[in-house]
Amino acid sequence: MNKQKLSHEVKLDVQNLTNNSTAIDYFYNNVKKEIDEIPQLSMFPVMSYTVNF
Repeated sequence: MNKQKLSHEVKLDVQNLTNNSTAIDYFYNNVKKEIDEIPQLSMFPVMSYTVNF
């Protein structure tokens, strides 16, 4: 929406749209005595609204 000196933006960004389950980091687990991985987050929508004037 645009007015004379004002504009609005609505955005939708979907992170990990394909729902991949990739390891993003590794760490050593002292309890299990092995290396574990930290998985990527599942699908994550991000909405934003911006007003410019």
